[in-house]
Amino acid sequence: RDRIKDAFNARFLHVKEGTSPVPGHALYPDSIFYGNNTVTANILPLAFGLVPKQYMDEVAKNTVATIITTNKGHISTGVIGTQWLLRELSRRGHADVAYLLATNKTYPSWGYMAAQGATTIWELWNGDKANPGMNSGNHVMLLGDLLPWCFNNLAGIRADRWKPGYKHIIFQPAFDIQELSNVDASYTSIYGKITSRWKKTSTHLEWDIELPANTTGEVYLPGGRKEMVGSGKHHFSVDIPTRNVAILSDEFLYEKASFPECHGATIVELKNGDLVASFFGGTKERNPDCCIWVCRKPKGAKEWTSPQLAADGVFSIKDAQATLAGIDSTCTPVTNARGKLIARRKACWNPVLFQIPGGDLILFYKIGLSVGDWTGWLVRSRDGGKTWSKREPLPEGLLGPIKNKPEYINGRIICPSSREGGKGWRIHFEISDDNGKTWKTTESLAAELSVLTQHRKKGSVNVDDLEGGEAVKGEGPKPIYAIQPSILMHKDGRLQVLCRTRNARIATAWSNDNGDTWSKVTLLDVPNNNSGTDAVTLQDGRHVLIYNNFSTLPGTPKGPRTPLCVAISEDGINWQPVLTLEDSPISQYSYPSIIQGKDGRLHAVYTWRRQRVKYAEIDLSKLR
Repeated sequence: RDRIKDAFNARFLHVKEGTSPVPGHALYPDSIFYGNNTVTANILPLAFGLVPKQYMDEVAKNTVATIITTNKGHISTGVIGTQWLLRELSRRGHADVAYLLATNKTYPSWGYMAAQGATTIWELWNGDKANPGMNSGNHVMLLGDLLPWCFNNLAGIRADRWKPGYKHIIFQPAFDIQELSNVDASYTSIYGKITSRWKKTSTHLEWDIELPANTTGEVYLPGGRKEMVGSGKHHFSVDIPTRNVAILSDEFLYEKASFPECHGATIVELKNGDLVASFFGGTKERNPDCCIWVCRKPKGAKEWTSPQLAADGVFSIKDAQATLAGIDSTCTPVTNARGKLIARRKACWNPVLFQIPGGDLILFYKIGLSVGDWTGWLVRSRDGGKTWSKREPLPEGLLGPIKNKPEYINGRIICPSSREGGKGWRIHFEISDDNGKTWKTTESLAAELSVLTQHRKKGSVNVDDLEGGEAVKGEGPKPIYAIQPSILMHKDGRLQVLCRTRNARIATAWSNDNGDTWSKVTLLDVPNNNSGTDAVTLQDGRHVLIYNNFSTLPGTPKGPRTPLCVAISEDGINWQPVLTLEDSPISQYSYPSIIQGKDGRLHAVYTWRRQRVKYAEIDLSKLR
């Protein structure tokens, strides 16, 4: 055995350690792989126990990186590789990637076949009726690992390989698959029916198990607890530990909604302790059906209310405000049941909640075809976010807080804002000294020169953030491109902002006069992936940053929006990462918003894979 293993590795294993540009990140493995580094070439040595122990993680990461980056989350293995793919990914700690492969709706995948109407294994085997050319020859490979994986890893039913058939059952479902909330599975063994039926939230599990006579079971519960059971019915009701004891709650605002995608979440705590969160949702960012939605969590409640519509970008053709929003004949039409044109619409973007002290709950948002087309709007609530007023336009030229919350300082509302366009990214502040009745705006902040990480070739069109005004390669340093500031308050009265950039690091600026004037924008030694961040000053004077702890690699437009982390600073300059909220190579965990509640706990919301909004309650005193 050892001679065969050594010979195989001598021939096919490639090892170049220390080559990862981002050590430890799942999408940036070292050059440690088998053969031509395909998924099959790596998954089979892992499955057959051929990989030296010290290289297992990197070989698995190469497999995941190929699936996610090269194959865009799809299967690329043939008949042999597919027979091991899902179970081996799960065994290596990547059950979420296996679940993605099994459920996505585009070919090649099992989810694609389900989307085409295949409801049975027979239909999966024999091809789909909608596409006769997709016959059994195409689908034999797709059947592959699906059935054993569903039983072994989703239901958690697996016969102990070291004992006589079905005498001892291992129950160990992949509870770490966040998207999967329930399973109902059974299998008729030679002794009778074996059942595993479970339902979970992010933090709690209800699990029913049934074993026939002459059978024992080994039950693996969340948190590392293991119990031995005999024949009969068993019920388990247990809490699921969060990633860190400092994370008190880890939950979705909603499970299902009328829209497939969402982004740009914001959160506020009301005087009575209720939480209100908002975000935009629609078919896709920029699409005209994107509207502003609100969920509430009354103090003491266990769940959030379902998403309720708070604002949209629909303007009646007779609406005088349509001109302010730039509504014209090119905008998406809205018709009635008889097909008559009654309105036109644009997309809604980036809501921001703000409670005026002693006054209304304000929800700022933007309407536009793109970022460069934005106009600023707001709606008001006088009942804690249950109902909302008609929309109001902000004064001409004002956009409101662009992503992150305003601060109320010495009787002044300071909205952190920014603009994007041909002049580059630049930040400014919109200020009200009379609780929002009138507004003034500062000039765009000057910025030091720095080299951008993102460039475009001369004469090319960059489809990523066209409004950015990014540099042509070789142009040299340009003023730091900064947007989406968040405000920190220092004990000596100074204000500080932290900003997203195209320079691979977070930018900052300072004010000594309550926001009227600001220093030049400079860069901190804190990574930024060209994605939104947020920050808050704590009651004890420390500062908290929530961000993707990733520095955009030179020559790339953006870094992955994972992991999502929390960092703490005493001075706003030196930051220490202390907590990871999400760390998966799938999709993104982004655009976070964070506040501190009256009880000292932190409340954060963020985009979870563009599918849902996630909420985390954090107690920093419990950090380990």
